[in-house]
Amino acid sequence: MLTELRIANLGVIEQLQIDIGAGLTTLTGETGTGKTVLLGAISLLVGGRAEADLVRPGALEARVDGRFWLPVSAVPPDVNDARPVAESADPAEIVEVVISRVVPRSGRSRAYVNGHPVTVATLAQMTSGHVDLHGQHAHQSLLSTQTQRAALDQFGAIDTGTLAALRARLVASEARRTELGGDERARAREIDLLSFQISEIDEAQISDPSEPENLAVEEETLADARGHLEAGADALERLTGEGAARDLLADMARTLSDRRPFHVASSRLGDLLAELDDLGAELRTVTEAIEENPERMEQIRLRRQALRDLCRKYGDDLCEVSRYREEAVDRLRLLSDHEAQAELIDAEIAQQQELLRQESARVRRDRVEAAPHLAAAVEQGLRSLAMPHARVEIRIAPPEVDPAGDRVEFMLAANPGLESAPLHKVASGGELSRAMLALRLALHASPAGNDRQTALSDVFSQSTLIFDEVDAGIGGAAAVSVADALGRLGTQHQVLVVTHLAQVAAVADQHLRVTKSSTDNSTVAEVEPVKGQDRVTEIARMLSGHHTAAAVRHAKELLSVRSAGFSAIHPATTSTGLG
Repeated sequence: MLTELRIANLGVIEQLQIDIGAGLTTLTGETGTGKTVLLGAISLLVGGRAEADLVRPGALEARVDGRFWLPVSAVPPDVNDARPVAESADPAEIVEVVISRVVPRSGRSRAYVNGHPVTVATLAQMTSGHVDLHGQHAHQSLLSTQTQRAALDQFGAIDTGTLAALRARLVASEARRTELGGDERARAREIDLLSFQISEIDEAQISDPSEPENLAVEEETLADARGHLEAGADALERLTGEGAARDLLADMARTLSDRRPFHVASSRLGDLLAELDDLGAELRTVTEAIEENPERMEQIRLRRQALRDLCRKYGDDLCEVSRYREEAVDRLRLLSDHEAQAELIDAEIAQQQELLRQESARVRRDRVEAAPHLAAAVEQGLRSLAMPHARVEIRIAPPEVDPAGDRVEFMLAANPGLESAPLHKVASGGELSRAMLALRLALHASPAGNDRQTALSDVFSQSTLIFDEVDAGIGGAAAVSVADALGRLGTQHQVLVVTHLAQVAAVADQHLRVTKSSTDNSTVAEVEPVKGQDRVTEIARMLSGHHTAAAVRHAKELLSVRSAGFSAIHPATTSTGLG
């Protein structure tokens, strides 16, 4: 859900900030005031293409910022500085994020999430399924096979969870079979290599992971044994030799021993002498233990080199070398028992393939059964949206090509005498907008509509839907149908609509008016919410182009029945002067 939009130096917009609420929001205004620029700004936030000519004349760059509520799973972890959107929201599911897009006059555009640089592809991935634009040159999720398949599955309450689980299990089993190896010569070579590696590690008799560090200390001591011996002997002589430090302190202690004023000092001297005796004994022990041993030096050198070779081959330290040995033993055991293991995995794969075949056939039957019903529902919706001759067909690839019927394609013939063709080939921007509107209404009205939120993963729920050109070229009763459809859709989604229809503007939960002012040097577009009498005035303008008493009366009538839905308006009323 989009809650706030800020735009700077984009097209005719110099500076703009608008808050957008839930439900249905309409954007109205005279042709050319910049309504489509707002949709272009949102398109940039969801990964749309950035062109340098979008930058306002005289500015170095354009910037768009949008505040969104998105599932935490949609936000990359390294940019997820978001917080829960409301006390009632589950903080583990919904978070608030700020998406930004900067378009310079020269150079590549930049994208940010919560101030962190990201790629444009990341924006598209984050908002996919949560923000959907429908109109000329807009990203159309309805054109993707994945969305069309998801719509069919949702409409028919088709459970594909078991199918997905079986496919994942089969992939895992086939990976295990490949890992086991099927080439006898390759397997024999790997067995020989593993046996050699295990033997090489075992011969090293690794028992202490800290052995390299201990050997390094011992080698350093032996490398300078003579120097250590001389240093130890010198220190011992200075401490305990005749007339050395120990004797001087002992004389001092004897001098003070019978002097009461120096009782404390004498006691401390006694403690110090005891400590010096301990120190002297330690120096003597350490010095006597040091010896020059070239043979031991060579042993340490060879041992350290052997351990370094093992770590170079099998791990950064001896712990990793030991882990590698364990893995090699497990792999060797598996390869040595290849035939039995292969038979078990092959039997497992055969069983899973049969289960997958049965489940694919079941899912395909359900899809084939649901397809004409969804096509009929969408077709009926299109005919109520000023496409009276529209024909819709949902095709599923043949079973020999696609056993589960995953390849779903929506076909449309918008006018009489035309052959049905894929949506992306035949539908204009306005027709695509109406097709998506009809589809969403069909899903809302489907038998699974009430419980699909819990039964299935609904890629359409809780999303922001943006429509442009959905009301192009229609009026009268068709306008009422479009308004009623958008109003009902607004009870489940956040819906933004650029419209010239008074009927649509009247049913909105939030009405925004786009105006444009020009001077000799520049043109500036502004957006303001309209309420109360201002809203009556704007709808009257949309009805007749003038602020006449009849138009005002009709505007008030439209607003008065808003809560009851436009189906409550008598056709004769809505078809007179409201087209």
